[in-house]
Amino acid sequence: MPAKNGSKGSGIIALPEKDTECAFTYTVEENTLQLCFDNTYITDATYTFTVERDNLTLFGGDGTTGGTYALMRVIMIPEIKTDKTAKIS
Repeated sequence: MPAKNGSKGSGIIALPEKDTECAFTYTVEENTLQLCFDNTYITDATYTFTVERDNLTLFGGDGTTGGTYALMRVIMIPEIKTDKTAKIS
């Protein structure tokens, strides 16, 4: 479900291949998303966006290089570890 106008929240952007995470806050106004990053090395940015099912497409605006980014929602399921070994007789 798309965020409602005036929505605010927070999240973490993860780049597993770089072993990097960055926390951010966001504000949504109509079809505009403003990201404010906790890391001062990353420039805050404003994007226009579209949402279809679990896919979010960002179109670069202020503070961006002007690119288009297609993001897919991923739900991570923690690995269950156990010390017990099942025995089949």
